[in-house]
Formats: sequence, C-alpha cells, structure tokens
Amino acid sequence: MAKRNGSVRWVVCAATLALGGSVARPAGALQGEALHVEIAPSEARGLGAEEGVCRRDPSDVVELDGRWYVFYTRVEADAQHPLAEGGWPRYPSGYLGTIWYATSTDEGHTWTERGEALGRGASGSFDAFGVFTPNVLVGGPGEVFLYYTGVGEGFDNRPDDYGDRNRTAIGVARLRLAPDGSLLERQRLVGGRPVLQPSPAESARFDSFRVDDAALIVRDGRIWLYYKGRAFQRTPRQTRMGVAVGDRPEGPFTPDPDPLVCQLERRGSIDPRSFVDADGELWLHWKSDDNADVDGSTTASIYAQRLTPDGTALQGEPTRILEADQGWEGRNVEAPHMITLGGNHWLFYSGNWYNQPVYAIGLA
Repeated sequence: MAKRNGSVRWVVCAATLALGGSVARPAGALQGEALHVEIAPSEARGLGAEEGVCRRDPSDVVELDGRWYVFYTRVEADAQHPLAEGGWPRYPSGYLGTIWYATSTDEGHTWTERGEALGRGASGSFDAFGVFTPNVLVGGPGEVFLYYTGVGEGFDNRPDDYGDRNRTAIGVARLRLAPDGSLLERQRLVGGRPVLQPSPAESARFDSFRVDDAALIVRDGRIWLYYKGRAFQRTPRQTRMGVAVGDRPEGPFTPDPDPLVCQLERRGSIDPRSFVDADGELWLHWKSDDNADVDGSTTASIYAQRLTPDGTALQGEPTRILEADQGWEGRNVEAPHMITLGGNHWLFYSGNWYNQPVYAIGLA
C-alpha cells in the first residue's frame, strides 16, 4: 500500500463473481480514520448467477504455474432439507457445504469452475456432516494445503445445544494440482483429525465451543493461524478472534489463550483474513457482525488493522475499509480476502444473506 501524507490509498476494482447476477460497486470513496479507499468499477467474468447454487466463503487467491486459484464453499438449493433456511429457492446452511475451486489464467478477470476440491469426511469423523470456509497455503510445486472448518454427524446448529455434536473444528488437507489446474490428489492430514479444535469447555476461554475461519501467514519458518472462536454457552454475538502458531502445515498449532479482536458492541467479529503487504507489513482484516440481528437495521462492515511484526498482537486502531452500502449487498459484506496485482489491492468479499439466491461474491 502506498503511503501518502500519513494515510494509505487503496485503488481497487469491483464486480460480482457469483450468485446475484452482474452487478458492480460503482465508483466512490470511503474515508476511515487512517485509510482512504477509492472504488472503481471493473468487469469480472465467470462463476456468474446460477439457479439453485450458492457459492460463499472464498479463500485467499493463490497463483501456481501462471494459473490463479480460489477455493470456496458450495451449497445447492434443497427446499426439503431440515437445515434449509428462508426464501426460495431454499438453501441448507453453509454448514452442509463442500469445498469447490475455480481457476483463472488472466489474473482473476475470468474464472472457470473446476469441481469439488474436498468432500465430507468419512462417517464418524469430525467433518462427516460438512466442510466449509476454506483457506490455503502454497507448498511445493503443484501443492496446496487446504484448511477448512468441519462439523460432524448429528450437527443441527441449535442455539441452546452446546453438546459435542455442535462443536466446530479446523482441519487440513494436502491437494496436488496439475499445471492445467486439474486436481490430481487430495489427502486429509493429521490422520483426518482436526489441526485446531476448541479448548476444553471448562476453560471458559473465548474459543471453548467453536473454532472456525482459518486465515494464515507464513514468516521466518513459522505459521500464524488466525481464527474466530466462540465460548461455551455464549451466543454468536460474542464471537471473537484469536491466533495459534505452529511450525508445520499439519501442526501442531498452539493457540494464544486471549482473543485478538473483541467487538462485542458490534455483535461480534467474524471472518478473519490475514494479509502481507508489499512492504512486508502484516495486516488483519475481518467483518463486524452488525447484521446478526436479522430483524434489525444495522449494517456490517469490513475492518483492517496492522499486526505487530511477530503477528501476535494488533497495532493502532481498526479502520473500516468497506461497508454494506450497495443495493445488491443488503445489510451485509463479509469474508474479505485481499491480494495485490499490478500495484493495486483487490478485495474479494461476499454480500447479502448467505442463504438467499441474491448472495454473491464481490471484487473490490
């Protein structure tokens, strides 16, 4: 990010990539406390609106052999499913998703959906019910480590059920990809067990019931895994974000007992995403969950804040860099993913309600 007069200027282009049709964020500006964001429209092709399909939770975009990859949760409409929610067509919760991927050969302007990258785990495994919210690290040639959240059999997401069946955990799989983008091999690591799981319920820590939404930074031979956590017998509005550190993609990861981000006044914080800028500075992006009150009128925003050089603490104050102010977004913007191309910063994000056909992936 280019620094000018003590502020940071992000020149970004925007359009939608998935469900919601061909809509774009028009030119405009959003002024925060420390960052200035300028928005300009740009067309993005592929992964367009498709009846009966919901794509959400895009991963960081990575490049292998001149080809760009994005991984995401994919859910198909099913009006009869017991977890189907709202509207028509009705979509099961994203908790029932599987992970798919798409590729681009023109730096993200045009995308081709390639198929399923990771399905549900075997019966009895921690991820037998669904796999979702993917993120990735690039390993060796043609190798990607796919981090994801899983839920096991019997999951029903009841707000008053804090049993083991409604816990979430983070897993990791190794994918091997051919130069043409096809998937050659996939293997769950750690014996198919979680690489990060909730702390014990009796610990009363912020992550003693659920861990989710892996975001990763690699530096000096170590891996920082940022995640959202919810405590045992606490509501989604009390979701916070933390960090765990490990030396290998398959772990083990040691979590910090204290949360990094705590925005309880904004109904919690979710969707942590890490970012290393061209100058080596570390950043954390996330979404404030203001839209969690489904009958309310408050709108969600995406925030950015610098991390300390060791990646374990925040510096300065958080700055709002994107808010839900476009018609197609409704009250919600979420799942931020920042990359740099040609000296510009590109922000992938999702907008509107995830269980509605208007839900879309945007590019800012």
